[in-house]
This record gives sequence, C-alpha cells and structure tokens, in this order.
Amino acid sequence: MKKVLLSLLAGIILVPTQASMAANLLDVERESEYFKAVDVFTSEGIIQGYDDGTFKPNQPINRAEALKIVLIAFQLENSKQAEIIFNDVSDDDWFGQYVSVGVEKGIVQGYGDGSFRPGNQVNFVEALKMGLEAKGVDTTSLEFRNVREDIGAGQWYSNMFSYGYDVNLFDSEVDGSLNPGKLMSRAEFTELMYRVRALPSNGEFDITYNWKKHSGRTAVSLSLPVEWKSFDFGGNGVLVGNDLEEGLKIDFLDRELNESRALMYMSGINEDLGADDYLSEVKTGLGSGWEFYEEAKLDGKFLIASNIGEGMIRYHYWVENGKVIIGEVEFNGDSLKRYDFEKVYEALFRQVVASDSPGIATIQERLNEVRKSILVEGAGMDTIELFIDKTIIETDVVGVGTGPVDYYYVPLIDYTLKYERADDVILDIMEGETIDF
Repeated sequence: MKKVLLSLLAGIILVPTQASMAANLLDVERESEYFKAVDVFTSEGIIQGYDDGTFKPNQPINRAEALKIVLIAFQLENSKQAEIIFNDVSDDDWFGQYVSVGVEKGIVQGYGDGSFRPGNQVNFVEALKMGLEAKGVDTTSLEFRNVREDIGAGQWYSNMFSYGYDVNLFDSEVDGSLNPGKLMSRAEFTELMYRVRALPSNGEFDITYNWKKHSGRTAVSLSLPVEWKSFDFGGNGVLVGNDLEEGLKIDFLDRELNESRALMYMSGINEDLGADDYLSEVKTGLGSGWEFYEEAKLDGKFLIASNIGEGMIRYHYWVENGKVIIGEVEFNGDSLKRYDFEKVYEALFRQVVASDSPGIATIQERLNEVRKSILVEGAGMDTIELFIDKTIIETDVVGVGTGPVDYYYVPLIDYTLKYERADDVILDIMEGETIDF
C-alpha cells in the first residue's frame, strides 16, 4: 500500500532566486493572504509549483509532504537519522529519510499500531506541533492561557494552541471559530510554517508583514490586510473593513456577525489644547464601559480604547496642535471574530499617519498615472492598485523568463491594462474591455 503514495513535492529547486517566484504562479494572486509565504518558500526552494504553472494552493497536504517542508524550511533535512521503525515506511521511499530525521528530532511520531501513515492528510494541530518542535519551542512546558473564551484546557494541544493564537501564528476562521482538527491545504500549511519560522524568540509574529498600502486621495495614510477593502471617504478620511461594498458608510453598518468597518479621518480641534489635555478629555467623554489599553508615544501621543460589549474601538492620534487623526470602529460584539478584529485594528492604528503626498484624485489624473507607468518596471501593481474596480479578465502563460501576463479591465477609466507579473510592469493599455493587444 505504501508504494502507491505519490510525492507532490518530490522535486526541489535548489538554487534560490531574488525574483518573486509566486508572481509566476497562475493561481496565487498578489492579493492572496498566502502570497508572501508562498513567494518566500518557493524562492528559497522549500516548495515548488507544478509544470502547468500552478501551485494548487487548496490541494490537501499529507504527513510525508508536510514533514519534508518542515525539515527543509528549518534546515534540519541533513540531521542525524534514526532507524526506520514503521511498518509502512522503508528506506526506498522518497520520504523515508525525512521520516527518519523527523522522528530523531521529535518532530513527528507514529501510531500505536506501528504505522506512520505518510499519506494521511495533516490536520492543524499536528502541523502546529511539527512547526513549533522544529523551531525549538518546548510545547510540553507552555503554560495554558485562556486568551479566548472558546479555547478550552485539558486537551493534549491546549497549551500549544492558546500560545499559537496569542502570538499570531494563526487567525480564526471566517466565522470566528477555531478548528484545531481542520485538515490543511498546501497554502495553509505554507503560511503556518512561514509564520512559525519568522516568530521572534520572545515576541509575537508581526501580522502586518503582508499588508498593502491604501491608494487614494485622503488626509491619512495607512496599510491594511491584503484581503480587506478601503475607500476614500471624502478628502479627509478612509473607510476600511473586512467586508465592504463601495458606497457604504460607517453609519450604515448592519453589524453582521463577522464583518467590521472603520473610518479614519483627520479632525480639527482647539489649538489651545495640548496632547495630554486632549486625550484626558477623550477619556472623560467616552464614559463607562471603555477599556483604555494603549497610551504611549508614537511620533506624538495616541490612545486606543475598546468597548467590546458595544462592538466599538476608538483611536485618537495626536498629529500636531489643532489636528488629530480619529479612528472609529464598529463590529458585532457577540462575534468570536472580535478577537481578530482587536488585533488587526490595534496594528492598523499604530501605523496610521497624516498623509504628506495624497494619491491620485480625478479619473483623468489616474489615467495619466497609468500612462506614465507603462514599461516602468516595479511600478505596475502600485498603479493598478489606484483602482478599486479592477478585474482580471484573462491570464496568459508566456515564455520562460517572463512569466504570466494578466489583463486588468478597469471600468472607471474604461481601459484594459496588460500587466506582466515577473517584472511588475504594465506592458501596454488599450481602451475598452479587450485582450487584443
């Protein structure tokens, strides 16, 4: 039976490259939350795509494949090997040496019936344990912290699971739930191993590692998660959220179970008020039910306050005398997703600043910016991001050395942009929705 196991990752690219490898994969878009992790791991030769130019991010990953990735990612593949003791693994199997090293390092173990089950799909807590063991985190000594009301003690993985969530190794599901038994895909496993490897020895994983800049004309500048949306809210602010449609305003939030929205805007205040007096007035004005969980210097003074029962977070950033940036967040206080929202918005608020050079305002100015960017390497995606309504209408796989070409249609300007991923360049533009360049 073991002979029918097929390696999805049998070939490994051994020579790293400085180019963006994920940009050449047809099914891993730059807007994907997994793009950064896949890009780094493919560039380092830890994983690779398929001959048809895809990565197959949603394809299941089994124990043998997962172990190979772990050992190579943490540079353990050439470590001391142990005797193979499993009845379904032999020295002749492509994964035999990895299983041997994995057992010697305590990263994996077998089952009570003497099997390793290399073809079994890896679930989440198994993957998390493999990564933390390879990282050298002693999961047996981790102290259980009840960081969320739905993470219970008493399971073999409880300490490890609460620790992983607490240090941002993973997020909750779309509905806010946590699923330790979730079967892992190639993209999910790659993302988790990337985060574990990048985890500081005494700290948290930086969840802003793959965030994108908001492009538009506004008084504030910020970055946000790649899968979130943002819209200019007049010239003074930005509306952002995890589930937004253009035209909606913060006042119209329905508070659906797992959506959130925030409005960040520049506000004028009494110029006679100093930072300390202003923030003191904010505290007094908010009243009861609010928790003030951050007040420190950050190129000025800022304050973050939350009222989880009401599903609100407030942010006040002192810019200069007479000017502050205010952030107003609304979400459903009953949603388990609120734990993620708190993390994301605190990180988002920490990097919001006054904009020194607002983006492109009018349609004509945006079109002019596109024309200036034609054949300018490295400027393509930043230019495309000026348009919220962009849509890929076609993707061509071209010759070796160039990579996929996407055709973005932008209804706002009624033009199609021919974009090459490898060099991040707009090759040409054409009026209308077309691929006939």
